[in-house]
Amino acid sequence: MVSSLIKALSAGLSLWNTKESRKYLDKVIILKREFYEEFNKQNPDDAALDRIYNELRIISEAFYSKVTKPDTENK
Repeated sequence: MVSSLIKALSAGLSLWNTKESRKYLDKVIILKREFYEEFNKQNPDDAALDRIYNELRIISEAFYSKVTKPDTENK
């Protein structure tokens, strides 16, 4: 589930070409690395994995709110 979220966020953020999206994409890349490092441990820490998942969820909600917001600046 987390890998699907990472893939979807990475694809969406790479298409959303703004300075803000680069910041989010960098964070997703860091979280992806952290997730797989923790997940591949002999005894992964569920709290650490939950923290990573929650951060990804927060980024996805922020991304969704930005791309679905009506563009009223040019009107």
